[in-house]
Amino acid sequence: MAKKKSKRAESLPLSLLSDQPVGEDLSDSTDGLGFKKYSRVLADVAIQTPGPFTIGIFGEWGTGKTSLLKLVEKDLVSEKQSVITVWFNAWRYENEEQPIVPLVATIVHEIERNKDFVQKLEDGGKAFLRALRAVAYGFSAKSKVKVPGFAEIEASFVAKDMIDRSEEITPDPLLDRSLFFEAFEKLSQVRVPEGSKIVVLIDDLDRCFPDRAIKLLESIKLVLAQPGFIFFLGVSRQVIEGYLQHRYQKEYGISDFDGYAYLDKIVQLPFHIPPHQNRMVTFWGSIISRLSQEDKESFKELRPIVNAASGSNPRSVVRFINNLLVDRAIFKAISKEGTAEDIHISFFAVSRSLQQRWPGIFNPLARSRQLCSQIAEYFHTGIKESELSNSLELSELIKSLEINPELADLFKSSFGTEWLQEDDKRDTTIHFLQKERPSENEEANKDHYIFDFCLIYSTDDTHFAKSFDSFISTNSFKVYSTTYSAFTDIVLSDQLEHVLRNSREVFFLLGNSNLDNSKIKDAVSFVSKLKKYAIVIGPPEIDINKIPIQLRKYPVFVFDKENKERLESLLRRLT
Repeated sequence: MAKKKSKRAESLPLSLLSDQPVGEDLSDSTDGLGFKKYSRVLADVAIQTPGPFTIGIFGEWGTGKTSLLKLVEKDLVSEKQSVITVWFNAWRYENEEQPIVPLVATIVHEIERNKDFVQKLEDGGKAFLRALRAVAYGFSAKSKVKVPGFAEIEASFVAKDMIDRSEEITPDPLLDRSLFFEAFEKLSQVRVPEGSKIVVLIDDLDRCFPDRAIKLLESIKLVLAQPGFIFFLGVSRQVIEGYLQHRYQKEYGISDFDGYAYLDKIVQLPFHIPPHQNRMVTFWGSIISRLSQEDKESFKELRPIVNAASGSNPRSVVRFINNLLVDRAIFKAISKEGTAEDIHISFFAVSRSLQQRWPGIFNPLARSRQLCSQIAEYFHTGIKESELSNSLELSELIKSLEINPELADLFKSSFGTEWLQEDDKRDTTIHFLQKERPSENEEANKDHYIFDFCLIYSTDDTHFAKSFDSFISTNSFKVYSTTYSAFTDIVLSDQLEHVLRNSREVFFLLGNSNLDNSKIKDAVSFVSKLKKYAIVIGPPEIDINKIPIQLRKYPVFVFDKENKERLESLLRRLT
């Protein structure tokens, strides 16, 4: 008789994917994002461009800023004789009052390690290193004085004050006792050998508190913008600009401050991480290659589902796959023998995708087999909505599907169809996720009838409302849309008031037409009594002066290409 295998032996070893940046292992084979072509160009820019020069690597969370910086560093390392690379993780030093001090110390350390480079400097680099140390010392001995235009860069003592206090200050062993201004002058006089560069790559700047990040940026601009210095900054532009906008409005009363132009004064070459949609096939292949053979077979067809759930964000893709691997392992551990094998991992993938990106769609489907059946029938039989049901909930779901191609494609796929039709497997998967693997927003989603936003628009702006509705929906927010005239419609009034009372925010969509209409004013007045907060959204041609007076106390945004990213960032913060 053959020995019965232990449960441990039958289970697959659980090995998750690491979120290691490309370039960490100095291997081109891990460049699943196709960044190598960018890194080579950027490295060449650093080598050939006379310093000082600053290059901004701009991208949101998880888009690959660190990976690109690592590849640039790798390309620069080959130029050992003429380039010193300095890697600085700003987040590690965010508690430093003067973040430029550890930055300068890191630069000094890397220069001292490179003997060949040091020998090229006059007097063996002594004057250069002494000047750098003195700069750091000067920053460590300064008083805090708010200076509009420099966002809390601390104003230096005058030379006399520093001389008077020099004996009271305990110097760091690394730092020289020279005065700050003298040190800065000396640093500006020292020349890096022609053809040589000091390339500083600063990562995780947007993980720092914004005020510290700004302080470091401006310190670099003021002090280290010297010949031979090239800086790479990995940062989310929206984080820095948003903070600058808030800071200057709040503390200095500058309402029209332009954070975009401000950052452009620091960064000479902005490089935005290109969208990943067209590279996700290659990236998916590199990810799948790291899985076990059995997992490769299970996951190879899941790419559209994972990409949709993750918004084609590389870090989110890795997190999503890891969650699926853990889901399967825990499910198998607690399921009765034979049950786990009957549920394909695609059920977990579809459930997680809906739960993560489209909770407003997931919640009603999760509690209603009838709705799932009707949606499946709608997509696969060609039956009209009016022939299915007169349910308002079904009508809202179909409306969301019609304006969201990614969501519609998910349900049209074979995995999406199975998820809608296989009630027992779908319910088992959902029950498991809710009980054993609750999401971060599980509490927020307990009441399926609380909507996130309500869009209110004039009849003439229906097209504009639909486009904004689609934009919000793709970012996982539930939207309830209605026209101003609905406020005077007896049929909708009770239901609309319930929705508005339970909405977290209200967005008013306004156009140039009918802005003085009495119904609009009534709607605004009604909502203003219910809401603590509102945001006015307008098309590019909106006339701000014609906005009803009740709305003028709220923030006003223009919904166009230029403001789309800022608006999306704001919506994420609000929710």
